[in-house]
Amino acid sequence: MRAFTVGRWPLAVCLLLGSCASAPPPKPAPAWTEVPRGVLDAFCARLHDEGISAETTVDVVRTTQPLITPQTISGLAEAAAYVNRFDPFTVSEQANRGATPIAVVVPASGCTWCAVDQNTRRSADTMTIEFSSPFMNPFARNAHGLLARVSLAGESATWYWLPLAQREGRWVVGRPTALAMR
Repeated sequence: MRAFTVGRWPLAVCLLLGSCASAPPPKPAPAWTEVPRGVLDAFCARLHDEGISAETTVDVVRTTQPLITPQTISGLAEAAAYVNRFDPFTVSEQANRGATPIAVVVPASGCTWCAVDQNTRRSADTMTIEFSSPFMNPFARNAHGLLARVSLAGESATWYWLPLAQREGRWVVGRPTALAMR
């Protein structure tokens, strides 16, 4: 019986090495038309965990904002414990390519949400949440999500990453993760 070879290597070994070296391409980001309702539901639970009362009014900007910056990408890399070198500017530019403004669904839930426009004048003592458009996490395989910025009067912002995953045809939201932003 004759063995098939490629050079000096048996064909089976060559096929095995070739299959390991070629991973399937990452799934493209879906074309969202609105931020899923579950995002604010998950964020409501996070606010409750941090001691924010359900009666506290929180302004939610009703469209996504351009929050994908080199600084937020660096914070996301740190949260993912990414150790390889990368250019935050280039990575943020790539993430922003498909980041068009979309609507944020503001549901009735366990938190008191108030939908506002970006340019609406807001009280200095009311928290405001802004979301980025969903994008592919460049530091995790086939992982989508969005950034959230929580601030008082645009100051003292706290940043979060909210992972999104598709389960049985529906988008579900993971636990919001605080980002260490400098």
